Amino acid sequence: MNHHMPQFAVLGSLLLMMMLPVAPKPALAADGWGITAGADLRTRWIYRGMELGNSPQIQPSVFIRNGGFQAGLWASHSLSLATDSGDPGSVYRETNLWMQYTFTFESFSLTPYLQNHYNPVNDLTDFSSDGSHALQFQLGLAGSEDLPFDVMGGWVFHGDDDNSLYVEAGYTLASGQNRIRTFISGTPAKAGFNGTDKAAVTQIGIQAARILPITESFQLPLTVELIANPYAKTTFGALILSF
Repeated sequence: MNHHMPQFAVLGSLLLMMMLPVAPKPALAADGWGITAGADLRTRWIYRGMELGNSPQIQPSVFIRNGGFQAGLWASHSLSLATDSGDPGSVYRETNLWMQYTFTFESFSLTPYLQNHYNPVNDLTDFSSDGSHALQFQLGLAGSEDLPFDVMGGWVFHGDDDNSLYVEAGYTLASGQNRIRTFISGTPAKAGFNGTDKAAVTQIGIQAARILPITESFQLPLTVELIANPYAKTTFGALILSF
């Protein structure tokens, strides 16, 4: 995926960037602030109905938080032994700087967030409109446990010629520590960032998550994803372990 960012985003990207697919980890807290670090191991990285790199990915993250505020760094790196001169499809890399704030109400929460996508294969210092970075604004709406729906919209407002739009909706069923989320997503118009050349449904899928007890003091979050992409006429499956 080729990501870009405008010149005015240089300062903004230092301040910015949502929800990472990482389970909660032990944190260090002081004076209301906390630090969380963790990682996901994925058999495949499926992003909005696209397989990014045809190899397993390791995705470390670290972020700070205070109340509804969170900001941090997230990365994805292929575990393939191929080099950049080998199979280019197997060595996908990405680093994201992100920031979000969650407003919590009685029956729902609202989360605006900003994300700076960077492809480490390209020049880190290239902040031009056709450079190495892209800024994306997203807005998420999540219901309470009594109404466990979620809706998210995304807009790549610079660094993408299409200014790509994306919409996703899901519903979660929970039983104890086991959760199943069904979801559908797509684009209302051509969206190069999301891999489409027209309006399309890009994902119909299910995510099943559970906690695996390893020892009395250690548990391992496990998630399985099964996704169909009607636009690309293909399917994906992935296993995710969170540490």
